[in-house]
Amino acid sequence: MQHDAELAAWIKLSLVPGLGGQSLRKLLGAFGLPPHILSAGRSALARIVSAEIAARILSDHDSAAVDAALEWAAADGHAVLTLADGDYPQPLLETADPPALLYLRGRRELLARPGLAMVGSRKRHAPRDKQRRTICRAPSAPQASPSSAASRWA
Repeated sequence: MQHDAELAAWIKLSLVPGLGGQSLRKLLGAFGLPPHILSAGRSALARIVSAEIAARILSDHDSAAVDAALEWAAADGHAVLTLADGDYPQPLLETADPPALLYLRGRRELLARPGLAMVGSRKRHAPRDKQRRTICRAPSAPQASPSSAASRWA
């Protein structure tokens, strides 16, 4: 797990309204790790993102949310993985817009194994519920479900 100050910087950036994954990756490319982004000046940041987002990056309005996320990550079986973590899942890194952070509850080592993500409607549908449970309980089912919804069906 990363040092709390570095992880706090990652979390803070993930909470900035309007700062999407592509812009965050541009900032990472220009400044390096999040602590360097947060120590950059507003004008330097505004060369990469809008002046409004640069101001949001430098504000301190999310400190309670950052503290709550750090407290969550410190609990047994919890972790927050960043794009810079060596065990960030490679298949996610290869997507067009990988999430900067992954909030993990469970066995971190399972992220290296094949996983199953289930995407669908937020509305429940009884016949599909049975299919999901069958897939997730099959002996050959992957041991990781990189989807919050998928874990509800196991």
